[in-house]
Formats: sequence, C-alpha cells, structure tokens
Amino acid sequence: MTKKSFGRPVPILVGLGFPRHVENIWQAYDVLNEWPSRGPAHKAAFDACRAGLADEVDAETVRAAFEAFARKAGILAHDVAAEIPGRHQSHCGSRRRLKCPAGHVTC
Repeated sequence: MTKKSFGRPVPILVGLGFPRHVENIWQAYDVLNEWPSRGPAHKAAFDACRAGLADEVDAETVRAAFEAFARKAGILAHDVAAEIPGRHQSHCGSRRRLKCPAGHVTC
C-alpha cells in the first residue's frame, strides 16, 4: 500500500449503477475531475485530493472527504444498498435475493 492508497476502498456506483471501488487519491481525483455537477461537497473532496497529491494531507483525510462527497451525491454503494427494499430480509433467510447489474447476489 502506498501513502496515496486508502486503508479501505470507497465503493461507489457509476454509469448505470455498476460498482467501482475507489482505492487511492488518484482514482478519487479522476472521479471528481469528471463529475458533471459541482457543489460544496465536491469542492471539499476535490481540494482534499489536490492536497493529498501534494502530500499536504494523508490519504485517510482524502478518503473521508471523498466518501462524504459520494454520500451527498447519492453514489456511495453502501448507502444505496441499504435503501433497496427487501435487502435485509434476504440476508435474514428470505429466499428473495437481489442481483446487481454485474450479476452478483446481494443481501
């Protein structure tokens, strides 16, 4: 793990809801650089990425800012999965299981 890598990836949904794991400052920077709408959460995360790339802040500070942006933008995979109706029941033994666009079974 390099000093620009996150301790654990930030799972986001991109495109048509396909999962992507953002694992380091460069990947977070790329997502933010291509993001179409800007706002305070975007600016905070983008500024954190630039500071992280300049070794002014650590990777976990950047990760926290990026995760806050993803949550605000509605693309944080954990938050979206928690809102899927029936998700908890499948984990608790229900026969109903959901699949993500890539075909993985989720609970």
